[in-house]
Amino acid sequence: HYGGTGTEFLFFCTTDASGNVYITGTSNSTTGTVIATAGSYQSASGGGADACLVKFNSTGVRQWGTYYGDSGFEHGNAVATDAAGNVYLCGKTDAATSVVIATPGSHQSTFGGIEDAYIVKFNASGVRQWGTYFGGTGTDVIRGMHVESNGDVFVTGWTDNSVPNVI
Repeated sequence: HYGGTGTEFLFFCTTDASGNVYITGTSNSTTGTVIATAGSYQSASGGGADACLVKFNSTGVRQWGTYYGDSGFEHGNAVATDAAGNVYLCGKTDAATSVVIATPGSHQSTFGGIEDAYIVKFNASGVRQWGTYFGGTGTDVIRGMHVESNGDVFVTGWTDNSVPNVI
């Protein structure tokens, strides 16, 4: 059981080479530290339903958890790790407040349209390293990802954008 007083949907889980377990999904729970840990990247819900990302050690003890989102609706659709212990989260958002989702200077630092995909990198301690939108003026969703040992990120999903060279 993992959740708060609202509704949680957990969409994906994975492990790393050390046996740590990572889960992601979406949550509209807003109280206490049931989803996010104190001092995490985003310790309180942004509103609506936010993506959530949680790390457990190999014995099931929560190490950290964070919300990821703004006042709209965010899904955490997949999570992956690299050889250095970094954690990558991807999903979709309708949040147009760019600094919550994307970092300045990232691949796409501004919201593109109806729903954008996003990719975010955290270090092993849950500190955000960078985040980016990934999408055009329509709906864009990342459903899965793979991270190579050197940190190259591969994603898969879908788009309804008809503008070439947008994503």
